[in-house]
Amino acid sequence: KKSKKDAQQTAQLDLAPQALAKLKSRGDDVNKLTVKEIDSILARYFAAAEPKGNKDAHVKALQQAIAANPDALAAVESAATGSGTRAPIAEPDDDGDYEPDLE
Repeated sequence: KKSKKDAQQTAQLDLAPQALAKLKSRGDDVNKLTVKEIDSILARYFAAAEPKGNKDAHVKALQQAIAANPDALAAVESAATGSGTRAPIAEPDDDGDYEPDLE
């Protein structure tokens, strides 16, 4: 059985993709996010502990995490938008199968 704390942690991690989308829609202004949204991004994408203190402490922690590892969020964004490198879609060849002809 899941404990209440485990359920809260799962909910926090599940909030991260929406929080990241909100961050991008607000021009990357961390101040426009709630403390819960900031903490969800820190936990999911930076594996950082929840900062102690008021909202300013949370904002500063996320800004520092992004500055220290800017590629962390860029990788998430490219995966979400599909702009990363993808394998080509397999299509049948002339004889209708997907196997290369070795003749």
